[in-house]
Amino acid sequence: MSVSNPIQTINQLEALPHQASFWYDVESEEVALVGPYGTGKTLSLVIKCYLLKQLNGGLPDMLVSPTYAMARDILYPSVEEFLGEWLGIDVRIKQSSSAIIWPYDGWSPTFVRSAEKATRLKGPTLASVGIDEPGIVSDEAYKTAMSRIRHPRAIVRQGYHTGTPEGVIGWFPDKFADPKEPGLRTIHASTWHRTMRHYPAKLKSTYAGTPQMLKAYLEGMFVPLQEGRAHPTFDRTRHLREVFYDPSLPLILSCDFNVDQMRWVTWQLSPKKEIRVLETLVGNKNGSVPDCARAWVDHWSKRHEHLVEVTGDASGSSRSAATGSSCYDELIPILQSKFQTRFLVPPANPPIRDRVSTVNNRLSGEDGYQVMIDPSNEDLVKDFEGCTWDDLRKGDPRSPRSHTASAFSYGLWIKVPLDQGLEPVTGIPSSADYRNTLHIHGEEVRF
Repeated sequence: MSVSNPIQTINQLEALPHQASFWYDVESEEVALVGPYGTGKTLSLVIKCYLLKQLNGGLPDMLVSPTYAMARDILYPSVEEFLGEWLGIDVRIKQSSSAIIWPYDGWSPTFVRSAEKATRLKGPTLASVGIDEPGIVSDEAYKTAMSRIRHPRAIVRQGYHTGTPEGVIGWFPDKFADPKEPGLRTIHASTWHRTMRHYPAKLKSTYAGTPQMLKAYLEGMFVPLQEGRAHPTFDRTRHLREVFYDPSLPLILSCDFNVDQMRWVTWQLSPKKEIRVLETLVGNKNGSVPDCARAWVDHWSKRHEHLVEVTGDASGSSRSAATGSSCYDELIPILQSKFQTRFLVPPANPPIRDRVSTVNNRLSGEDGYQVMIDPSNEDLVKDFEGCTWDDLRKGDPRSPRSHTASAFSYGLWIKVPLDQGLEPVTGIPSSADYRNTLHIHGEEVRF
């Protein structure tokens, strides 16, 4: 396939104004497309990569994702869809060498790298570098990547970025919230494609009760995100009431493990979307998982006779060097001695932002959910009223704050997710062996 005129090729697409401005900027030293979720930023990054590749005659270049998982799950599929399916370019993804292979004679691969280790961005001399979601890329990775743009034969040497604002701290807002340096330009995305007209309403629902997140993720503004109270949607008069155990429903046990600050929240989810928080187990200083598990079983086995669903901190699956077992290895057998048990802990924890957004959304009553918290859950109430974003970021195992809210958030993120590809799990399975099983879209997936 011969290289076509890039402008003629791209003009066949139904581009939004901000996308076209981003694609055809070849004057700026660095250009950033900043906007809300769902405004075609990743598409813009991929098309921009193709255009610059053509203008520079196939010289080496690089795309950077915040993590390898994001490159694998977002960037690579976008390359295959937008360049392969839309433009008919026979590109190949070579994951073994983390590169995009082009079908044109003399074209160098486009390197694809993760920003997780900045030292791995060193080495190649490049014509251009594109960074996806720069708001969560470190300053060191950014500087290292930009320093590679120095190919002597490049017609256009440019750094380009596409992303959603992630607060006001860091190199991305410093440089592009209100660019003052010569050669820097910010293009603001403010419109959605007609196929995404439903998305603003979805964002309003997802981030209801968190006005700063709405400004960032719906309006694309650089605003402080993780400052002040983490759970502003909690209201004592609305959420505190006497909660009764329903023997017809499973018990959900959501765990946060710390030697001195172990917190387990017990709750139920009704078919009417009622989230009923029954009690919180507060572990004693130096208390062990088996001790807490036996106390929990002794208490609940007198009333509960069937399913217990276990959710919680994924780090609890890590095995101790001293004992060779994990927190869940110690917990699950004790539960299974009395109850049917379903294990719903994912291989890795979601970002703190996603967990907190889930809690705030459910507390706000969006999507028909109603959170009812028994007043006996004093530790959870203290977290909701006093826990700050700084508390959550630090996650101090010695501090009493944040651990109960964190335990609860792990459970909500699995059982009543916002929009993360997980469906709420319902029904009682026949097998009693639930170790290492996560239910996704109603199917058991073992990991």
